[in-house]
Amino acid sequence: ESPAGQLYVRLKELGIQIEGEWWVDEEGTAYVVDLALPIKESWLPVAFGERPVPAGSLRFGAKDEPDVCLREIQARLRTFK
Repeated sequence: ESPAGQLYVRLKELGIQIEGEWWVDEEGTAYVVDLALPIKESWLPVAFGERPVPAGSLRFGAKDEPDVCLREIQARLRTFK
């Protein structure tokens, strides 16, 4: 399974709401990100690899370990609480 898929499952197991393959429209430019997490009145886009992403996204390498990504996502989510 892909890192994005593994991370999706881990976040769901932790009870964190998450969406997969999410479309983001930013000022007329459309992006597809691997994952999106709701934050306040918006979404935190998460992408793996080199695809273009909107500003403020978390980007991970295609081979990054899911546990490392999970810790970074959790840290970012804490800043929005």
